[in-house]
Amino acid sequence: MRKPFLLASKFTLLLVVMGFFSPVGCSKTGPELAESFLQAGDNSKAILVWMVLICAAVSIIITICFLGIGNSQKKSSGKEPLILDYLLLAGSITCGVMVFVEANFNFNLLQYGAYMIMTGWGASLVLLFIASILPSR
Repeated sequence: MRKPFLLASKFTLLLVVMGFFSPVGCSKTGPELAESFLQAGDNSKAILVWMVLICAAVSIIITICFLGIGNSQKKSSGKEPLILDYLLLAGSITCGVMVFVEANFNFNLLQYGAYMIMTGWGASLVLLFIASILPSR
């Protein structure tokens, strides 16, 4: 019962991945933004920018591994640790918000990539919450 919502939450995390490689702000993509922070000598912001992508990607990969390995063996246990999904999603959101706050971005400077990322975060959080309250079979 929980599996469709868990998969849907990972598909919405793909919005975070796609948004990262789209113009996020100041006509720069996520990698370009991290590079500008590195050139400015602000390594911590560059790491935070990359952590937005890394946390989302790791969450997707973990779900694929749990579902793939479980199905290739006898039967899927459906026991993917949801706390890990919550922690990775919280990590991605926290890193993104910290970059936004520390870089003194203005909402007027955000472009569609940033809105894709925020939509992916919100939708994934709602779907993950639904998956966590449903019984696993």
